[in-house]
Amino acid sequence: MSATNNPVDPAQIAVGEEFAAGPSAAARLEGEPATLGGRVARWASGGVVTAVVVLIALLWSVPTFGLFISSFRPAAAIRDSGWWTGLVPPWHFTLDNYATVLQSQGIGQAFINSLIIAIPGTILPVMVAAFAAYAFAWMRFPPSPGCAFPGATGSFWGSWRCLWCRCR
Repeated sequence: MSATNNPVDPAQIAVGEEFAAGPSAAARLEGEPATLGGRVARWASGGVVTAVVVLIALLWSVPTFGLFISSFRPAAAIRDSGWWTGLVPPWHFTLDNYATVLQSQGIGQAFINSLIIAIPGTILPVMVAAFAAYAFAWMRFPPSPGCAFPGATGSFWGSWRCLWCRCR
């Protein structure tokens, strides 16, 4: 193809870009068709796929949104009409459903117990691991003679692997 039919302005290309990017980039600059993988990638990165993914995500979230709206409606309103009627005024939202659940059969206490276990059970191991990682980062491990793993000496894991070899 001639330079006049080229859709890309050569002034916009950085010097040496056609060589650094490889022959496929130079072929695209000349207007030759890309490979099948390139065409699929270009199509997938376009607006059609993005629109389809956004549509699927919106449709997928509708039932969750409906449950969320229903959780704030009185029990009679949930029985008598659909959740979408809660979106138009007059709104009759209430927290009675949440109060009923938290007060019935010890659910509130179970929730607090879960927090008491989960929060320290997450924070304490992370803190201990951070302290250990800091210590291991500054420690030097001596090489082990007779280690079966060349190049593994002088590191924490290399020392443990060599210890494993000696114990076997």
